[in-house]
Amino acid sequence: MADNVPYKYKPSDSALTEKEISAAIEFQTTKNNVYEKKEEPKTKVLNPFSLLLLDPTLGPQTWIKKFKYNKKISDGKLDEVTDEERLLFESKVDKNQPLLKRIFSPKTYLQRDTEKEIDTVADVMTGAVTGVPLGVKAVGELLTTGIDYTFDTDFTTKLDEVTEEFLNFTGEPETLAGQITQFGTQFAVPFKVVDKLIRNIGKLKPFVGKTMGMRNSKLVNKNRFIQSGANIAQRMGTGALALGATDFIASGKERLDPMFLEKTNEEGKSGRELAAARFANKIKFGAEGALIGAGFPLLGLAGMGAVKGIGYGVGVAYDVAGRVINPLVTAVTKAAALDPVLLPSIAKGIRSNADVIFNQFGTRVALTGMGRVKQWTQQLPEYNEWRKFTVDNIDPIKSGLKKIDNALSMIRSAGKNTAEALFIKGSASRDIRASAKKIQDLLKSIEVKSYDLAKGFEKSYNSNKTSPSLMNSYLDEVLEVLEGKRKLSNLPETIRNTTKLLKDEIVKINKQYKKFIPDDDGFAHALNTGTKSYIKKSFSFLNNPGYAMPASDPIFVKAARFAEDVIKKDKNLIDEAVAAAGKGVSQSKAIKDYSGVMIKQILQMGKVDNRNPFETLRKVGERLNLDDFLQKGEELPNVINKLLGQERNLKQNVLFTTANMMTAVSNKQMYDSLARAMLKDGQVFTTAAAARAGKGTANVVQIGRIEGMSGLKSTLSDLYTDAETARILTTNRGPLDILAEIPGYATMLQFKAGVQWGKTVGSPATGSRNFITAADFALMRGLIGGRASVTNSVKMQMDDIYNSGKLTGSAEEKLLANIEEGIKYGALDENIVVTELRELLKATQKGKGINSFDGLIKKAGEARIVELMGKLYAGGDHVWKWYGYNWYKSFLSDYARKDMGRMKNWFTKVAGRELDMLNNDGSKKTLDEAIKEASAYYVRNTMPTYSKVPPLIKGVRNLPLGNFVAFPAETLRGTFNVMNISTKEILSGDPILREMGYRGLIGMFTTQGAKGLALMKTYGAITGLTQDIMKDYQANLAPGYQRNSQLLAITKAVKGKFKMVDLSTILPYDYVQRPWRALNNAIQKKEVTSQNSMNFMLGLMFDEEGPIRELLDPFISTPIGLEALNDIRRGYTKNGKRIWGDLDTDEQKMNKSFDYMTKALEPGAITTLRQLYSSITGVPYKGRVYDQQDVLTGLFTGVKPYDVDVNRNIDFLINDYSKIRTKAFQSSQMYRLDQYGDSVTNEFIDIQRNVMAEQARIYRAFQTAKKFGVTRYNIKKEMKDRGLSRKDIRNILAGNFVPVNFSEPRFEDKIKELRKIEKERGSKRTINANSFYPKYELKSIIRKLKYQKLDEQFRFDKIQTDTPRFPQGLTSIAVPQTNNQTAKIVTPPLPPQPAPKAIQTASAPVNQVTGLTTSETALLSPDEQAIRLRQRGRA
Repeated sequence: MADNVPYKYKPSDSALTEKEISAAIEFQTTKNNVYEKKEEPKTKVLNPFSLLLLDPTLGPQTWIKKFKYNKKISDGKLDEVTDEERLLFESKVDKNQPLLKRIFSPKTYLQRDTEKEIDTVADVMTGAVTGVPLGVKAVGELLTTGIDYTFDTDFTTKLDEVTEEFLNFTGEPETLAGQITQFGTQFAVPFKVVDKLIRNIGKLKPFVGKTMGMRNSKLVNKNRFIQSGANIAQRMGTGALALGATDFIASGKERLDPMFLEKTNEEGKSGRELAAARFANKIKFGAEGALIGAGFPLLGLAGMGAVKGIGYGVGVAYDVAGRVINPLVTAVTKAAALDPVLLPSIAKGIRSNADVIFNQFGTRVALTGMGRVKQWTQQLPEYNEWRKFTVDNIDPIKSGLKKIDNALSMIRSAGKNTAEALFIKGSASRDIRASAKKIQDLLKSIEVKSYDLAKGFEKSYNSNKTSPSLMNSYLDEVLEVLEGKRKLSNLPETIRNTTKLLKDEIVKINKQYKKFIPDDDGFAHALNTGTKSYIKKSFSFLNNPGYAMPASDPIFVKAARFAEDVIKKDKNLIDEAVAAAGKGVSQSKAIKDYSGVMIKQILQMGKVDNRNPFETLRKVGERLNLDDFLQKGEELPNVINKLLGQERNLKQNVLFTTANMMTAVSNKQMYDSLARAMLKDGQVFTTAAAARAGKGTANVVQIGRIEGMSGLKSTLSDLYTDAETARILTTNRGPLDILAEIPGYATMLQFKAGVQWGKTVGSPATGSRNFITAADFALMRGLIGGRASVTNSVKMQMDDIYNSGKLTGSAEEKLLANIEEGIKYGALDENIVVTELRELLKATQKGKGINSFDGLIKKAGEARIVELMGKLYAGGDHVWKWYGYNWYKSFLSDYARKDMGRMKNWFTKVAGRELDMLNNDGSKKTLDEAIKEASAYYVRNTMPTYSKVPPLIKGVRNLPLGNFVAFPAETLRGTFNVMNISTKEILSGDPILREMGYRGLIGMFTTQGAKGLALMKTYGAITGLTQDIMKDYQANLAPGYQRNSQLLAITKAVKGKFKMVDLSTILPYDYVQRPWRALNNAIQKKEVTSQNSMNFMLGLMFDEEGPIRELLDPFISTPIGLEALNDIRRGYTKNGKRIWGDLDTDEQKMNKSFDYMTKALEPGAITTLRQLYSSITGVPYKGRVYDQQDVLTGLFTGVKPYDVDVNRNIDFLINDYSKIRTKAFQSSQMYRLDQYGDSVTNEFIDIQRNVMAEQARIYRAFQTAKKFGVTRYNIKKEMKDRGLSRKDIRNILAGNFVPVNFSEPRFEDKIKELRKIEKERGSKRTINANSFYPKYELKSIIRKLKYQKLDEQFRFDKIQTDTPRFPQGLTSIAVPQTNNQTAKIVTPPLPPQPAPKAIQTASAPVNQVTGLTTSETALLSPDEQAIRLRQRGRA
């Protein structure tokens, strides 16, 4: 048995005296802490019969049998255990059986060893059953200890005995899972009850709701600092009291010893002594619970402080550095902007060349491939015009260009939309989000203020009215103001202004909606003008997908009676009822039965997806003939209100009123704007004839009804265009969206999204890195200096995250206005990661109760955590976008000089489109709005923005491929756009824009290389590990996934050990540079290893470290979660680390796989905690002990330094060297019976070539290791310890190639087998042993490689050519030329010659297939063989 003690400690330097030893023994025994032999943990097994304990029908009977069985075991009556009990409670599955058989076939079950094995399911169920009784018993101890202490009775002992007897029946949990279950059931319910009592019992409220020294409620409410301190103290007091009281009440004798206090010994005590000891322990349990409970609020406070510290620290640093560097940048850009000719001409030349290569030449080649040829003789239309064509256009060039455009649309942000259409659609979507966000923030603010108001008034705690009920009364008063039933002035001052803002927003939406209601829609007019209220009642049957009401419910019965009266008054309904009942049923019975059917139909109306709720209410009114409701907008009858679940809830009623109205209004305005813009652009037409003429096709349609208008109508519906354009204008459905609606597939996508959420949004370290590294998005365009402040941007985000609802007056109005502006114009609310995950999960939840990622997590009960972490993660992105947005606003204000004409020029020159002088709502656009629109254009087109992700990438999102596919695509788009926009500015002809263009190019140069290069140069000079040395490390020692990374050594190397940072994880534009680095590394590798051209080209295309793979990897790699599943399926990771071994049992494989999956898929926050635990305790995590400073650095900055030990690489390299011979012949064919002659020698040469490449790799790695302080002696010693021969050690360290020898016994066996076959066949032919076993040629190959050096070219690859010989002094042959004609050379006739004599020469036979002799094949390189073939005329 292995030693289970992982660490042992050195003995103390001081020896104990005999007296000290005796005192220590006495101390330990009085604590009842005598050391006992530790029992080995039991092995967990599965007993399928234990699942019967969960069955609602068979469960009770099974539990009774289990109680009897447990009692027999506890009493030691093993002989009385029946066979049925053994089968039910002592079985386990046979792991050697197939999966289905082992679970569902009881005949295959095995007997469980109860001493060494534990049934996991039964153990958890035992914890669930015993928890509540133990909690009840602990409460009972309060009574028994009081009686025993007063009267010296022994009820507490009897209670312990009863409990022990009970546990003999039930058993006690032995596994961690069972104990956690028991703890949860024992303490969860008491805690909930205690917490509720604390918050509601008036006598306890002075301890909970007030803070000592804070008795002036007005002072507390007005002073935010005092209020924050009071709130923290209050939460600490509440937590301490709640958890302390719970621990005091629900903890009994069976509770584990307290962690911070010493438990009073109860052993051997009874009566009054036991009562005193038990009560003292309960007090200690309560004190410990109070201590832990009070600490919880401080954890949140510490986290908030850390976030703010990071945010403001980075903000101040960036602002200060920007002000220092900006004067230099400004001087350079101003000087460059003074040149209106030279530099702009260079930029123009670059753009022109790109246009010629990609647009003109490339397009014409593509059209030629389609069979079009006229394009070579005519000018092609402008690229922006291609989208207007159709694939069936009568002009073959236009139809061809449309097909090309359709292909390009998949990788274009606008997809198949025009730039104008994309902008209009996007603005409508942003308007909806901005309005929704403002309303939600106002509602939250009112709720928070109402809660604080209720808590702040001292009188509320001395009355029967509790704080929550008082808070709800304030919310009801706000609702009454919105309903027109209460004056705003009657509200408390604290919530008055926020309520006014909310009412103003609702009134604005309501008025806009009413303005667009069609004249013929009487119900909509009645509903929106029939009462004084701006708020419509919400109903559960519309909002809650699970809303249901049984026919036996009194409310249902009353509603059915109401429906029965309605039917009796309507002849058509009577006929329906009779027809539904069928023959033989009386009319009265038919009407009564049909009334219930009508009520069920009405309830079912609310379960139709994506239906306008006002439309649903209209149908309810029509079904029940409610004329007053339909025509005057009056209230529904009370009985129907109750049936539909009318809600008296401020938030639900406001959202119900506004959600559909603002969506309908925004869509109406959007489609009207599209109609106006597309008419002007020639995409849509007023008549079908005009559409056929303009589109060049006969297939035109009227756009017609548009979804999502909630009864409103758009002018776009009346226009005509081709079918594809109509679809593009009226739908936003993306490619492959249908996949997300497939149930099983949707679950897989949810798993993918959940894992990715945990690794990003659920990781504080990743959030820190996301925020700090996003500074490069601003730096990419040179956004530094005093035009805007990062610190102010941080403050706005902090207020939105932590102070929402706590601000008052102008501060709150300013925050809400800023957020609304940012979302409306597209500068905020488009974080790539958060939006991608939200949209992915939203696609999988169509038609279900959960329709977003937050909604899914709320269903799991963690909404507050998810909301906070989502806000924090997205906030890191919003800081820089808001900063950039305000920077551009300042710049464009200077550029515009209060002249709208200059802004029109900007849109034409930079944005590439005309400025629409009308907003979506039809109002005239102001200069300030034009500047905001242009500023947001800069932000959306140069920083990662989810709405700009191309359709193809959004489609990949719905595939089981890639991790966060949108981000790399956006960094690529952003880089291209920075270059494109900057050159446009340089060519604009305006010196202010030229200056901005040069600033952008400087920023791009900085972020795309100079920044990383400067860091590596600086640290290289400090540490001595220069860029060249680190490149050697990458090429020869680093793992494969770091081959193309930017690695930075941050400490000096000492004996092969140093700290390193992978800059690729903190430079957001690394993805753009990575393929180019991969190409450069591949070229260098070719030069170093003398790689042939074919292998080089294949490597570029298919190697995992090649440029093509680096470019595509984010989109085609296996997602994190699915990769982990694939790893446990095969038993090892992609890096070769074993998860389970082939000799492991099924149970061992399952346990190891589960452990691996848990760690692989856990959220980043848990991973960070594990690393911190490792750094504090020294316990290894994932194979190494973490450094605390490194973990904290990664947590707060995102930069994760880690230790590198090159000596560990040496061990792996030696292992690789020792396996060379085995690997070299693993796939060898030369020992096969059908291999002979050249095929044998050629393969032997190939084997030597591969062996040399591997030895050369190891040799280069050893040489690189020496640069990091690993001595030759250490390498030599390690190799010697691993059993390598002295000859091998000497050769590899000297760089000498050691050829691998062939196996003579295997060749001899091959010859014997061949001869045996021939003999059995009775063949007369003989085996040519020298052909099947060319022994001498093989030895010749080894001899030729005897002095091969590992840093030289492989000798069989060298090209050897004969140098032509000329007579002395003659270096060339010159042939005289005359009049450009070749001179005729006169050759005198030869004298008579003797007849030729045949000369016999001995020559090696030439293989008729290869054209070479055996020796030539064996000894000549491929190039030399080609030369010999040309000499023989066989090339």
